[in-house]
Amino acid sequence: MKKCMAAILAAAAAVMLASCGTPDNEPVSAPEDGWTGEKLSKRFCISGEAVGFPCKLDELKKEFEIEDGSDEIEEGYYFLNTGGKSIGTVCDSDGNGKTEVLHLLATDDIKTAPISINGVTLGSTQDKAEELLGGIFMRRDDGFIITVKADDLIVSVSGNDKDGVKMMDIRTKE
Repeated sequence: MKKCMAAILAAAAAVMLASCGTPDNEPVSAPEDGWTGEKLSKRFCISGEAVGFPCKLDELKKEFEIEDGSDEIEEGYYFLNTGGKSIGTVCDSDGNGKTEVLHLLATDDIKTAPISINGVTLGSTQDKAEELLGGIFMRRDDGFIITVKADDLIVSVSGNDKDGVKMMDIRTKE
């Protein structure tokens, strides 16, 4: 009787875990019918922690030095720096503390960043980006661009065969 009850409890626990789905900070294959904005935005992570997009500037401050770029770009734009070097920009045009645009660009010195969307980050291979993002794929010479339009969220990554993803652009539609 005890063995039977233990087996039933183990089976029930397995069913409960399976019904919860994959945690938002763990990558999944792109849905065959495409992403919804809500599902894809939940898979935006900083240092492996799912924070969602748009994210708060304060969440980015945990990993980046944020420098006001208003003088060089326009009001509400900030440079994301790491180790004193710029790796991207972020926009909070309405000043509410939430980002509308995040743009990362790998350099010769900085090849990766602690930002991912469904497991895709700077340096990810083309195959990984295609599998995890889906979307529209374009190839030019040894370069590629993948764009996902999911409701009010647009994600675009580009790169080349040698370096993988070199640019990430994540934005909400205006």
